Amino acid sequence: VTHVRGSISDLNLPSNYYVGFLGSNTILVDSVEESSTTVTKIDLVVLPLALLVLVYVVQSWRMVIIPVINVSTCLLSSFAMMYGLTQYTAKAPSFVPSVMEAMVIALSIDYSLFLLTRFRFEIMNNKRRGSSAVREAVFHAGEVVFMSGLTLISCFLGITGFPTQTVYMVGVGCSLCLTMALVINLTMTPALLLAFPVFFSTFQFLPFCTKKEEFGFNGENGQEDGGTINSSGGYTLAPDDEDNPHVPRDEIDNGYGVFDDADEKGGAASKRSDRPSLTLHEEEENNEIMRKSYWYRSTKALIKWPYVLLTILIPLALIAPAAVSLLDFKYSVANTQIAPRNSASIECYKRIESTFPLGLMDPLYVIVDASSLGPNAVKTEAFFNTSAKIAKLIIDRSDVSSSEITAISYPNGAYLSWAAASLALSNPALAGPYPAYFNSSTNGDFSAALITISTPFSPFGDDMKGFTKTVRDVLNDGGLPGEYQYYFAGAAVWMVDVTNLTFELFPYIILATVLAIFLMISFLLMSAFIPIRYAFTLVFPLSFIFGVAVLIYQKGVLNGLNWAPVGGVDAMYWLSPIITFPICTGLALDYDIFLMCRVAEYRMEGYTNRASILKAVHETGGIITAAGIIMAIAFGGMLFSTTDTLNQIAWILFSSVLFDTFVVRTVLVPAVLTLAAHVNWWPRKVPQGKLMDEFGNEEFEAAGDSKDQALLSVNGSSEKAADGGRYWNQHGGL
Repeated sequence: VTHVRGSISDLNLPSNYYVGFLGSNTILVDSVEESSTTVTKIDLVVLPLALLVLVYVVQSWRMVIIPVINVSTCLLSSFAMMYGLTQYTAKAPSFVPSVMEAMVIALSIDYSLFLLTRFRFEIMNNKRRGSSAVREAVFHAGEVVFMSGLTLISCFLGITGFPTQTVYMVGVGCSLCLTMALVINLTMTPALLLAFPVFFSTFQFLPFCTKKEEFGFNGENGQEDGGTINSSGGYTLAPDDEDNPHVPRDEIDNGYGVFDDADEKGGAASKRSDRPSLTLHEEEENNEIMRKSYWYRSTKALIKWPYVLLTILIPLALIAPAAVSLLDFKYSVANTQIAPRNSASIECYKRIESTFPLGLMDPLYVIVDASSLGPNAVKTEAFFNTSAKIAKLIIDRSDVSSSEITAISYPNGAYLSWAAASLALSNPALAGPYPAYFNSSTNGDFSAALITISTPFSPFGDDMKGFTKTVRDVLNDGGLPGEYQYYFAGAAVWMVDVTNLTFELFPYIILATVLAIFLMISFLLMSAFIPIRYAFTLVFPLSFIFGVAVLIYQKGVLNGLNWAPVGGVDAMYWLSPIITFPICTGLALDYDIFLMCRVAEYRMEGYTNRASILKAVHETGGIITAAGIIMAIAFGGMLFSTTDTLNQIAWILFSSVLFDTFVVRTVLVPAVLTLAAHVNWWPRKVPQGKLMDEFGNEEFEAAGDSKDQALLSVNGSSEKAADGGRYWNQHGGL
């Protein structure tokens, strides 16, 4: 393709001449080149922006070194392995590298965010030191990363079940890069933290221009619990936890690293014995921070009874109209959607479209096979009559004209009998080009022949689906002789068959995959309520996202913006929903798992359901928001591609991540968890009876109260009893 285009440019033709070069391969070459350009844009623009968000959240430039190493290692390893696979198996679609890179950047930085923010939390809030903080971060955040990665990998392994090479390789590529992201983040991150404990435990927002963060020392001479003051005035943690005794993990008897002291009759659960105790001043400081937190105050208002019902019903009512648009979904097989809009192929395509039938680019063929009758079966009147009948029926039932279909019995838009054809073949000097055409349209022993069709529309356009059905109806129900075999073939026909089979299997494969994931998460979180809750927090939101995509790309509701990436194209490319659905599902479950693990952690520590939700949202709200922004930046980079397919994939992922971040995980999930109350944890045994509110005060939860109402707060801490009056006024009461 490059050679021919170079030769054309060397012709130095006058300006009023145009020479173009077009075919399926030219579109593929342009698509690959655009994919490389998009990857470069992601490297140069998206990755730095995502890292800046990470620096802001973890408040330490030093920690950013870890995700940079993780992303680089993951990209090199996954692309190298994918290259090896494609050399010995099948080629991947041209846009797969762009999707793989966006996912590696988004998930590697997200997983680093989960692990590093937990590491910082253990140091800053729980006053852990060195390897103890790393262990806790891996134990809690590592569980979230593992479950999230396993969920996403399962989603993409599901689409490897499609018996079509294109879809299969998409699933293989994405599963491979996700596996590498999971393995590298769970091994490289703790390894680096343990290898350089002092370096990564010294927090400084920016090098040279900001001070190293000071915290946690009240003792004399600036020392406490193994920490030392460094020469720059910052507080550096001890490299190990020998000065910080703790309860070994192998003595902990449940899945969340906590002691469950609740007896079978519902006795009170103790606070975590393995968590370093905080002073009264430190607890008050943490509680005051939580009270002023946006996430705490907003969630407290949203889950208050009876407004919690509106918190669920209003978003569902608002998303319903867009979700209904999903019923109008239709897909396109037009290969122009995988070519860049400003490419040489598209320019040539538009010129041909205005001058010639687009079917010239990829002719279609009907094969009439009479091999069961032996050699020379073509050279009969019956075969000629059958061939001509097929051509005539196709002309009558479709938009194909007589000049666009040729057969040995229908060479110039008119029937040619075998007697006339035999005469022409016996006198080639007088017959013109017919003998050459006859020989090129039949096989060696004259037992089969081709009917060539050049469609007036693009064979890779949306009209091809209906035309394929029309031709096959002619071959199956056209009253043709039964002794012949009939086939309809061509690259465009193959594409139609692939898409039809894919969308026929799509609901079943997705249903099986989603059910398997739901069961896996239910088992890991030990909750039978998970699948029911996901109906509200997963199915409805995803319906909304894809419904909006239908409104944008099919109905053109954003055409007024005059921005091509969100312009209407009549129908989305067929691979766009196949690729994006498992990613959207996995990412939605990613944040859900992160929030649910923190809620479960506090519930098992003896906090009420409401308190667990409030504390979890307070601690994870900012992290989930940052993770969502990082994801949106990573996927949004593909919006600046000039390829329609990449734009569609980017928009669906971009909007899905933001909607999930700012609406689903911060509004719908806390509300549904509040209403479900004790049902959330069935059949797991959780502490019952005397529980704690979000500030650590003991409460007596009313039996069977599903909304955490009618709670009597009491002063249950011996430390707080020393100042009981003040605590009662501040935290107690009915």
